[in-house]
Amino acid sequence: MTGGKDADDAGIHESIYREKGMNFLELVMTVCTLANAQLCEDKRIVLDPNISTMQCMMGAQPTMAQWVVENPDWRVVRWTCEYSQQRRTKV
Repeated sequence: MTGGKDADDAGIHESIYREKGMNFLELVMTVCTLANAQLCEDKRIVLDPNISTMQCMMGAQPTMAQWVVENPDWRVVRWTCEYSQQRRTKV
C-alpha cells in the first residue's frame, strides 16, 4: 500500500520531531482492504504539533477523506488522535 504524498511528508515530519525528542500528535487510523475486510493495519499521519487532541478529533474527517481518495482500495474502520509517546509499539 502506498500512503501518498501526505504519508511521505508525515514521515519526514516525524523524523524531524523524533530527532528533536518532540512528542508529536498523530491521527491514527485503522484501515482495512476492501478486498479482504480482515486485512487491516494502522496508519499514522503526523499533525501540526501546535494543535490539541480536541482540534485533532474535530478536524480528522477531512484528513481521513483525503487519505481514502488517495487509497481507494482501503477503508477507515476506526480512528483516534494520540501523542507519539502514547504508542504501544515504538517505530
